[in-house]
Amino acid sequence: MQKLDEFKPDNLIAGYMHQTTEQVFLKSGFVYKRGSVLAKTPTGECTLVDSSNADTNEVYGILAHDVDTTNSAQTSRIFGVVYLSGEFNKRELIFGGNDTLEQHIDAARKQGIYFVDTSATTTND
Repeated sequence: MQKLDEFKPDNLIAGYMHQTTEQVFLKSGFVYKRGSVLAKTPTGECTLVDSSNADTNEVYGILAHDVDTTNSAQTSRIFGVVYLSGEFNKRELIFGGNDTLEQHIDAARKQGIYFVDTSATTTND
């Protein structure tokens, strides 16, 4: 029997909250990984959030899957699926530039995107 695909669990999804998704255009010339925190540019394309750039400093969503746009021509548009809401493991998120989770946590919450710490902690009291 031919193997079509293999399930590889990851830790991006961090809770039971419903995730709303949307198909978006991705800016070409980049390799985007699942968990990339994306911003939407004035041209309507999504790329990594980067607070040092006024056009990409606001969280729009979290990329749901890996996408390679490095071989796409400027005239062809590559689609990706983003989560617009949900709970996500903060250790699995990828930010652009030198951005950190702390820079975007409040704005993301306002959009229904929650960054959660899923590390196991135990106490022996």
